[in-house]
Amino acid sequence: MSTVDYNTDYYSVLKIYSRVIERLQKGDSFDADDDRRMLIDLLEVVMAQLQESREFDFREIGDHLYDGIYITDGQGKTMYVNKAYTRITGISAREVVGRYVAELMVDGLYKNAVTPEVLRTKKQVNAMAESMRNGIKMLITGNPILDPDGNVKKVVVIDREMSDLLEMQNEELRRAHEEIEICCDRYKDIYNFAPVGYITVNESGKIVEANLTMAKLLDLSRKALIGQPLSQFILQEDQDSYMLHFRRVMKTGVAEAIELRMKKKNGSHFWVQIEEAMASNANDQSLCHAVVVDITERKQVEEALQESEARYRAVVEQAPEAIILCDPDTGKIVESNRRFSDKFGYDSDRAGTLNLFELIVDEPENIRSNLNRLMQQGGIEMQKRQFRHCNGSLVNVERAATMVNYRGRKLSVMTIRDVGGPTSGANPTVYPWI
Repeated sequence: MSTVDYNTDYYSVLKIYSRVIERLQKGDSFDADDDRRMLIDLLEVVMAQLQESREFDFREIGDHLYDGIYITDGQGKTMYVNKAYTRITGISAREVVGRYVAELMVDGLYKNAVTPEVLRTKKQVNAMAESMRNGIKMLITGNPILDPDGNVKKVVVIDREMSDLLEMQNEELRRAHEEIEICCDRYKDIYNFAPVGYITVNESGKIVEANLTMAKLLDLSRKALIGQPLSQFILQEDQDSYMLHFRRVMKTGVAEAIELRMKKKNGSHFWVQIEEAMASNANDQSLCHAVVVDITERKQVEEALQESEARYRAVVEQAPEAIILCDPDTGKIVESNRRFSDKFGYDSDRAGTLNLFELIVDEPENIRSNLNRLMQQGGIEMQKRQFRHCNGSLVNVERAATMVNYRGRKLSVMTIRDVGGPTSGANPTVYPWI
């Protein structure tokens, strides 16, 4: 009688199985019942080993999953449940493996099983359920595994405790809340410490919100601003202009800017530019958001420039010589003083349309060439020329020119001195430009 150690390792059994197959292929006979028994036992061991090797990794992995796993075949017969399934439902594998879902529902183990619906629809099915054993609430998801012909060969059901889902949702909410708080803090810093003032006023023009910069501009606390009419902090002389501006923005909804003076707590005033835009709050109430920029320094520069221009204008107007300001690129006269009008007969309107090509007695290409030289050298010393009077006569003059920056433009200032009375236009004397 042959003996086989059936507890040998898997690979040793495979070797024995290979030898048996080899004997069968050669046609060798086996000794009556004992050898046939050995062969049957050996095949049973091999089949068991093969089945165990096929299922080993799956069962090991399944038992280490946190969610419950429940698997049936294509007829709804329970094939496998993992340890998490028992933990969640309170139902052991021994109670369900090998039994049909319909049978288990009749026995009262299941109430809202999804497997029958998955078998019927061949689609994923989701449901809420409660364990009949321990009352644990679960989210159940059943998924079909189809064969190549589209028939259900297995159903995999995943059970997850609702408490776990709620905990995950709560954790996500906590993280979202923390992110919102961080964003709010960042917004508050940007809003309060911005380099410009921010204020919000309601339909009646009262301040409902203001940042720290706005309060600092007025030397007041934010609390002192809230509920007060914005016009209260505007210089009285500019209040009417502001109210017209405010009503226009609220009526049209079009953003608009205005420059005016505001007053500080101590009564001193400063220039601001206020740009307002219409908005609405959660209650659908109309509001007006405003950006307030301190432009005092810019206004001071503008005023200084205006004073400088006024002084320049006074000097130019009172000068004994004719003075014109012209664009060397085009030859167009931009400005002229009263002496120019008196000497050459062009009133201010006509002088504004005049250019050097009409005024100077010379060929146009010579005038163009010398204007280019003026721009390159930056100035021309006093020279003799002839200019054309409004009445067509020619006037002998001496003139000098220099380049200046004027209101952001490079222009030429030309000083013209009369050196003789009008001459006949019949025989003009052409002097070189330089």
